[in-house]
Amino acid sequence: MDNPNGYNLTPNQLKWAQWWLTNKKLLKKLLIIFLIVVNFGVYFFAIYNFITFLTYSKDYNKMIEEMTTLQDDYSLLRAIHQPKPLEIVSTHVLYASKDGYGFSRYDIGVIVKNNNENWIISSLEYNFLLSNGSNTATQKTILLPNQEKYLFSLGQKISDQTKINSAEFNIKNIQWQRVKSNHKKMLDVLPQLIIKDQKINYLSGPSDTIIPQLEFTINNQSVFNFWQLDYTTAFYRGRDIVAVYPVSIKNIMSEENRIVKIFLGSNFPETTEIVFSLNTDILDPNIIYFKR
Repeated sequence: MDNPNGYNLTPNQLKWAQWWLTNKKLLKKLLIIFLIVVNFGVYFFAIYNFITFLTYSKDYNKMIEEMTTLQDDYSLLRAIHQPKPLEIVSTHVLYASKDGYGFSRYDIGVIVKNNNENWIISSLEYNFLLSNGSNTATQKTILLPNQEKYLFSLGQKISDQTKINSAEFNIKNIQWQRVKSNHKKMLDVLPQLIIKDQKINYLSGPSDTIIPQLEFTINNQSVFNFWQLDYTTAFYRGRDIVAVYPVSIKNIMSEENRIVKIFLGSNFPETTEIVFSLNTDILDPNIIYFKR
C-alpha cells in the first residue's frame, strides 16, 4: 500500500510498528525492573562476600602465615621429603672355627632394613669396628624398598690373644635414590623369587661321620631368566643366629622349580630356622640373559 509520508511499508512492518507503539511503555518498565534486579544482585553479592571475608579473615590470615612460614623453612621441607634412616636391627659376632697357630675365624654381621617404600639405597659402603680395635675391609651393597638384608663379613682372622665379643656397624657412605617408573617392573619380580622347603639333611659319611647338607627349592615365577642369584643364608637356633653361609644359584630359568643341595662344613650347629636374604641387585639389567 502507498504511505502518505513517502514510506512504502509492508503489512508485517506495519503490524510490528503498531505492536511496538502499543507495548513501548511496558517494555521500558520491564527493562527498568530487570536493571533493578541485576543491581540488587550485585550489591547482595558484594555484601555477602564482605561478610564472609570478615567471618573467615582470621583463619585466612593464619593460613597465609603458615604457608609463608613453610615456604621460608626450607629445612622443614627437606625433612618432609627425606627418606627414613636405615634401620639397624641387630649386630652379630659368630665364632666360626679355629684357624690354628693362635688364630680363630669369626663371622661379623648385621641385619639392616630400608623402611622406605619409594626410596632405594643405591649405594651403601660399610665396615665393622671390632671390640679388639681392628676393622674389617670396606664392603658395598644396595637395599631395595622395604628390604631387610643380612650383611656379613665372613671368616675374619682374629688372634686368640685379642678375642672379640662385639662389633659396631660403621656406615662410611650412603646414597639414596627415588624409585622410578622403570624400577617398578623389576621390583615386582622380588615376590616371584620363592625359596621354600629349606632344611638340613644329615648324611652318613666315611668312618661314621655325619655330613650336613642344606636342601631347598627355588621357584622362579617371573618371566625373566637370571645368570645368577646370590643369597646370604642365616641359620637360627631359636632367636639367635648360629651360622651364616653364602649361596649362589646359577642359570635360573623362568618358571623353573629347582631343588638345590649344598654340603655344609663339618660340626655345623643344630638349627631351628633357615632364612635367605637376597644379595643380588635385581635392578641390574646384566643379571638377565634373555626374556621369555
